Amino acid sequence: MNKKINVTQVVRLNKNNNSIIRTLNNLNPLLSKKINLKILECPYDSNGFINKIKNLLWAIKIKDDLVHLTGDINYLAFSIRSPLITSILDLGMPKRYSRL
Repeated sequence: MNKKINVTQVVRLNKNNNSIIRTLNNLNPLLSKKINLKILECPYDSNGFINKIKNLLWAIKIKDDLVHLTGDINYLAFSIRSPLITSILDLGMPKRYSRL
């Protein structure tokens, strides 16, 4: 029998029920049948430089067979040393800003 892999799914601090959270809430029960799924929520909002640094320091301790970053927290990839998948879902964001 094949061993289930351990996957940690990291989501941003959820202040409202955004579309990716609703989608994951529907998919995760199905995924859990095939994998050992652990869900972690970032302790800090991604607004501001200091909160991003705090999240980066928090993410250093995340270790698993596979880590899945969802939402606007892809910057955490710099801290995670486990195999990693990132989901980039919001392609509308570049239209909101006229400059970086």
